[in-house]
Amino acid sequence: MCKEVAILAYLRGEIPKFYLKHLYKKEFKNWKYYLGTRYGNLIRLSKVLHKPENVSIISNKLLFAFHLERHGLETPKMVAYNLGSRFFYKEKCHEIGTKADLLKFFENTFDDRKVDALFVRPYSLYGGDGIFKLRATDFADTLDAHFEHFMKGGFIITECIVQHPQVAKIHNSSVNSIRFLTYIDDIKEVHIVSAFMRFGTGSRIIDNACAGGFFIGIDMPSGRLKEKGYRLAIYSGKEVFEHPDSKFKLEGFEIPYFKEACDLVKKAVQHIPDRLIGWDVAISTNGPVIIEANEGPGLHISDMAYDGLLRNEHIQEMMRNVLSES
Repeated sequence: MCKEVAILAYLRGEIPKFYLKHLYKKEFKNWKYYLGTRYGNLIRLSKVLHKPENVSIISNKLLFAFHLERHGLETPKMVAYNLGSRFFYKEKCHEIGTKADLLKFFENTFDDRKVDALFVRPYSLYGGDGIFKLRATDFADTLDAHFEHFMKGGFIITECIVQHPQVAKIHNSSVNSIRFLTYIDDIKEVHIVSAFMRFGTGSRIIDNACAGGFFIGIDMPSGRLKEKGYRLAIYSGKEVFEHPDSKFKLEGFEIPYFKEACDLVKKAVQHIPDRLIGWDVAISTNGPVIIEANEGPGLHISDMAYDGLLRNEHIQEMMRNVLSES
């Protein structure tokens, strides 16, 4: 372990604290090929990879939703949104001053839309922070708890995704999404360099690993789950071979509409041509749906799911560009 830490410190130019989270384990044979913290920060801040005009769309969920809908890309249908006390629904602006006003707004919205639930997400938070669901049968208490959040911030309100029944067999409390990592190479070709799937646990409505879920790599040619998944160190760091709630065995599960999901994110890159994007895609009953995108995706998870991203030729090219600009 001391030898490996010394080698990584030399190769990465940093104290490799990331090694102590997982790479010290014997099963991680390709520890030299992990990006680490320094490389991850260089990628996130790279002007070669990220352009302000692209980042402005990706980082704001409201603008992102408008952009995808305008170009006919599959994404959860936006119902309403707010800017503080001003709520926008069907091209009308509603001024909300009290909890009673907010309750009435959503009563009318549910009556008009005839849906069982609505999904609410803040414009700019990541990792599932601030997300909640409003159910038609009992939304009053939820609104009471989130009234101040609405009044001080901005949220996008969408219809809920109806998850594909095969995915729901594994876990149905959350919509379990695929994180695709796309890269535009030096000759402007689009590549999917990695993909992993995330699953929620317990009664949580989000699947993020930082919220207690887990992730598992996907074999790209076949669209099937790999042998085992992982939980983050703060949630035990244990390997996962079956879902802890449903006991569904993960290895070999064939993801429905996987090819269509790959095609969708490649198509989406044409409309937001940032060179490195993390796409979150759900599999609905009718096919893939883009939930959101990330200009600074958590590459440490992709690293683990693929046992070292630096083994990928496209990531090697990307790092040559990033290191040359630094």
